[in-house]
Amino acid sequence: MVLLLFRPFPCSMKELSVANFGILIAYVLPGFTALWGASYFSETVQVWMGSPQADPPTVGGFLYVTLAAVGAGMTVSTVRWITVDTIHALTGLPHPRWDFSRLQEKVDGYDVLVKIHYHFYQFNANMLVAVPFLFAARGISLGWSSFFDVSLILAFLALEAIFFVGSRDALGKYYTRVAKLLGTEASEPAP
Repeated sequence: MVLLLFRPFPCSMKELSVANFGILIAYVLPGFTALWGASYFSETVQVWMGSPQADPPTVGGFLYVTLAAVGAGMTVSTVRWITVDTIHALTGLPHPRWDFSRLQEKVDGYDVLVKIHYHFYQFNANMLVAVPFLFAARGISLGWSSFFDVSLILAFLALEAIFFVGSRDALGKYYTRVAKLLGTEASEPAP
């Protein structure tokens, strides 16, 4: 009965949630975190982020924040690829060599593994990059001497540790389960 009240659109809320959840956690939330950091240096971004103003928020403002968050999230993801992916690979979690010739017959299973593991890896690893940017931007903006607070630094380090462990766990599960799904190619002989 309740579901019938909330079906004004041709597609269900479940379809919208499942289709967009991965993008939201992988790019929009880390991108929003990075924008929050940028707001310490840009009045325009401060207005987009909802700082007190005379005029109420607009649809255009929401659109700007959303598009900017996606763009910032993609940038954060690139930095993540350069740094966090490399750290994981160098510390015992290298990318396996999957046999993509089997992907066509296993694409539905592959999509499920991306949704339940890789998007969560992207969130954790992208936040591992975005939170230090926010922390540094806030410190620079407020002045490091007034910003230095042991409890805040410990909270920051704990959050970073959680994101690191979460990213490593999700990536390891993704690699292992996709390798089981697709199989791995034999390693190439050394020259």
